[in-house]
Amino acid sequence: MNNIMGFILKILMISLGFSLIIKYLAPLIPVVPNHINATIFVMVLPLSMTLLLVWRIKEKSSHL
Repeated sequence: MNNIMGFILKILMISLGFSLIIKYLAPLIPVVPNHINATIFVMVLPLSMTLLLVWRIKEKSSHL
């Protein structure tokens, strides 16, 4: 039970961190509004999470 609560707390803290970065730092970056930039900004987080999960799966399978 403690392991699950720790995992949920980590996810909430990472989400809070991303939210604060988006709220306070993103407006400081001058970005031209076009479809390429919108696609990049939308896809960065899912792609980074996918890469992280694939890396962890490979690392876990190499330990077996």
